[in-house]
Amino acid sequence: KQWYQRRVAITAGVSSIEQVKSVLTDSRVNSVKNAIAMVCGFLPIDGCQEKANAGIDLVVNYVKAVPSQSVCGKFLDCGPEPEPEPVEDTSSCENCKAEYEKIVGFLDRYPQLKPTIKRALSFICVLPIDNCNQIVEEVVDQAFADLEQGADNICKVIRQC
Repeated sequence: KQWYQRRVAITAGVSSIEQVKSVLTDSRVNSVKNAIAMVCGFLPIDGCQEKANAGIDLVVNYVKAVPSQSVCGKFLDCGPEPEPEPVEDTSSCENCKAEYEKIVGFLDRYPQLKPTIKRALSFICVLPIDNCNQIVEEVVDQAFADLEQGADNICKVIRQC
């Protein structure tokens, strides 16, 4: 019985993450970026919109690229994470690392962008997804936590290296 309950929880967790991934369309992400533009009008950060948009792109690309089982395993007991497959294209790896350094640099300089990005991404939760706000919050927190692991790690996780 315990095994069955755990399996149902894992399936529900992975399914919820898949639902969140499915609503991260270009149109919805652009709507989030438009909302950020308004918020940035009130923040004393040079280039706020550009910096916030880069952070949004990083989080969205992270969520889309990481297998749902891996994301689920970060905040639920969803079993072992699948090993990412290595990427042969060294230029995508170098671009990822350069972008990582830029994004981490401005997130370190402007830590207030993290909650702003998280709130903006929660706008996708107008859709009927179970526990959407909680899932988005946990996934965004995990993306930011994974950023602290370094460029090599995050670029490998999102399959750019």
